Amino acid sequence: MQSGEMLFFDHNPIPLFLIDGETLHILDVNRQAIQIYGYSRQDLIHKHLFHLHPENDIDHVESLLNRIGDKSPENIEFTHIAKDGTHFNIEFRIQEIIYHSKKCLIIAVIDITQQKRAERELNDSKFKLAEAQEMARMGRWDYCHRENILAWSDSIYTIFGLEKTGQNLDYETFLRSVHPEDRDTLHSKWQDSLRHQSNFQLEHRIITPEGELKWMNESCYTEFNESGNPIHTVGIVQDITDLVRTEKALRKSEERYKGIINSQHDMVVRLDTENRFTFVNETYCRTFGKTKEELLGRSFTPVIHEDDLNDTLLAMVNLTRPPYRAYMEQRAMTVNGWRWLAWEDYAIRNRNGEVIEIQGVGRDITEIKEAEKALKDALAMEKKLGELKSRFVSMASHEFRTPLASMMMATETLENYRHRLTEEEIIKYLGRIRRNIEFLRDIIGKVLSLNRIESGKIPYTPEKTDINQLVAEWLKDYREKNQLVHQIDFVPIKERINIEADRQLLVQALENLVSNSRKYAPAGTTILINISKTGSTITVSVTDFGIGIPEKEIEFLFDPFFRASNVVNYHGTGLGLPLIKQIVDRHNGSVRLESEINKKTTFHIDLPVLI
Repeated sequence: MQSGEMLFFDHNPIPLFLIDGETLHILDVNRQAIQIYGYSRQDLIHKHLFHLHPENDIDHVESLLNRIGDKSPENIEFTHIAKDGTHFNIEFRIQEIIYHSKKCLIIAVIDITQQKRAERELNDSKFKLAEAQEMARMGRWDYCHRENILAWSDSIYTIFGLEKTGQNLDYETFLRSVHPEDRDTLHSKWQDSLRHQSNFQLEHRIITPEGELKWMNESCYTEFNESGNPIHTVGIVQDITDLVRTEKALRKSEERYKGIINSQHDMVVRLDTENRFTFVNETYCRTFGKTKEELLGRSFTPVIHEDDLNDTLLAMVNLTRPPYRAYMEQRAMTVNGWRWLAWEDYAIRNRNGEVIEIQGVGRDITEIKEAEKALKDALAMEKKLGELKSRFVSMASHEFRTPLASMMMATETLENYRHRLTEEEIIKYLGRIRRNIEFLRDIIGKVLSLNRIESGKIPYTPEKTDINQLVAEWLKDYREKNQLVHQIDFVPIKERINIEADRQLLVQALENLVSNSRKYAPAGTTILINISKTGSTITVSVTDFGIGIPEKEIEFLFDPFFRASNVVNYHGTGLGLPLIKQIVDRHNGSVRLESEINKKTTFHIDLPVLI
């Protein structure tokens, strides 16, 4: 090469190698080659060209270089290795020259690494697209309107069951594959989309050459020129046969499911995570007198009894945790009023385990609850009757035995020794018999009175009554009839207060209270009767300073035949206080008491003021 040529060689921006045409040794390299390959000029000169190639490429390189003709330079692709071991794709552009009277080669090295990477990525992308289209049973098509040429991707041929022949397709070819019943609709919508320059989308059927029926989802976009004429359309077609079949099966299954659910006597509902209805069956609608439209999207809570609402909402929250089930009983306002409902609820979760809906099955258990209550009341009554029987037997054995024994002894004495007794002694024994008979008659009378009041058979004749006057008149009469060893003080209310009372019954209640106070308070102590008023309630209080009542036994005092544990040495039947309670109940009042052992006891009778 001349000096000018050498200058061009050395400063060329493309890596250049001067190679011995016979031995393929490197005679010279330019600066760009030194920079790219990382070698010095001395490192490369006299090295064999194969030094820059991977070993598995050497035979191929030698074969190609030997085929180079005198007039036919070739562009050849290889892989080269830089000094740092980097591999990069190159393309040889070779020109034969005569240098110093010998055959040489000028090799221009073009780095095509980025080009090759882009080609690989493009091929990968095409492969992945084709694979994705095949997996999704989807294909792409292009249609040139002017030439009436339709181009399909390979996957469409597979979907339509056609062989790819290499011949151009057209619109009519496509229409022949469309189900005859769908052709007119498809063509009409296609023309409408072109006329209105709008996008096209349609589900239609095709029939393959083998006679198989398939469902397609067709959509496309059309490009128009300035005159509004269609130029080019790009479309997507997807085989949705399985989807359509699944949807049909689901609809059929859902119809069957809804039919079963709506025929159930139980209520079936579904709720979202905000406790709003997403489904209700006919039984639920009938129970609450609502239509589905009135219920869907609304909360179920407004119909729940306020006393049951908190427990219900807590159970709903617990459905978000294992075991994702809950049983609850609640009262709800139905078309038949308040009814007891039992619900079995369970959570519906997605694949991530998140609760997305609640399904509940409920039924009316009002009759069951009423039966349970009746049974519970019956058992309680049976227990109470058993306790009453035990108390009665205990009372009778204690209270009847003493007077009966006394009467028996007096009777036997009169029978056997009457001729020896004085008139005064006979009268004494007869008096003893009479007092014991009166005592027994009093017990029987209390039992009968309690029974008559409980059954409503005792006459109740209320009248307007001045409470101060009633107590004062009764107390005066009581003092005259009884030999008192206690002081009874009466503190009336300062104003005139009227109540509606059966005077005879109320006097009986007062007499029983005062008699109890006399029995259990030491002689010489005071019994206090006080009348007070609070709001619309008048209170008659009787206080004594006797033995008192054990606190744990107060709640049983009004049970028939019950006697406190600290009165075993006192005569009594356990009927006085139950009788008082029944009398006060007939007057729409209440009885309460306060007591301290060995200090005092106060009974309060609360009665409504007559307005």
